[in-house]
Amino acid sequence: MKTKILILGVLIALFTACEEESPKPKENNFDAPEEFLENPSVKNAISESGIPIYEGKTPPVLSGKYRAEGSVIDVSPVVSKLNGLPINSTITLYNQTTSGKISFKEEISGIIVQGSGGYIIGENGKFSIFQESLQNGEEAGLPSDLSITVILIMSGTKYSQGDLGAKGISIITKAISSNPDYDLKAIENLWWMWEAYLNLEGPAKASSSANTDNLYFPDEMKEIIRNLTFK
Repeated sequence: MKTKILILGVLIALFTACEEESPKPKENNFDAPEEFLENPSVKNAISESGIPIYEGKTPPVLSGKYRAEGSVIDVSPVVSKLNGLPINSTITLYNQTTSGKISFKEEISGIIVQGSGGYIIGENGKFSIFQESLQNGEEAGLPSDLSITVILIMSGTKYSQGDLGAKGISIITKAISSNPDYDLKAIENLWWMWEAYLNLEGPAKASSSANTDNLYFPDEMKEIIRNLTFK
């Protein structure tokens, strides 16, 4: 049976490495969706994947709890084994503001990913959401000497009954390590895209007790990164 994966979390796992901690990547401090789109790695992934970006200043109100069902539909050639992996998780979107901010929480099998401070744009029932995620060492399920930065984008349509149809993409824009034997360039710029139907289940109830950035990594990624990590 194939592993079910989170759609807004990072899908990377690496085997245990040395104990020295890695330098932590700095936040890009994006102040607008346009700044996400200007990132070279993001530009490249959008071009290669064809994921739509819906512009506009009047996105639909998305606050709610959704059941997401779908699969990974496109990936960087290096991570082709992710293609077809099923999506099955619960997504909560909340704290959406008129100034274009939004927060999310995602859950599967007791694992929670929670983030805030994302941006949302769109109009006429269509939307695009942008989020930056910094993942540092063991706290993110990575080796203690590896840190990565990931850009998350979700674009879709809100239907009349409140359900959502969406595509999403995760893009690794930076990898940092104190281990000179790591091939960091092989990890950077990897991306994977999913498509899912999000069934509205009820109102948003974001829990303040959720662990931020506790990420779930499918076993399929372990073998892939083993072959990429070392030069």
